[in-house]
Amino acid sequence: MAEKTRIPLWAEHSISSGVNQVFQAHQAAAFPGIEYAISITHVLEEDLMLEPFQMSEGFYKIPLAPDLGVTLDTDDVEKF
Repeated sequence: MAEKTRIPLWAEHSISSGVNQVFQAHQAAAFPGIEYAISITHVLEEDLMLEPFQMSEGFYKIPLAPDLGVTLDTDDVEKF
């Protein structure tokens, strides 16, 4: 519908973990109607991932590894 009406979509997600942030980035890359993705996950003390997933010059680089492309920090997952 966003493509048909030419109204850009904003994708927002909860602040619960870095996994949500990676999912949102994949979602925004997959749906051409999503023009903006908003994230405040960088304020988390623990993002539950081993690899940092950060913006570079205002953009995410989508991980290309299988699944979401990131590795969960199992110690942090168990802790929380």
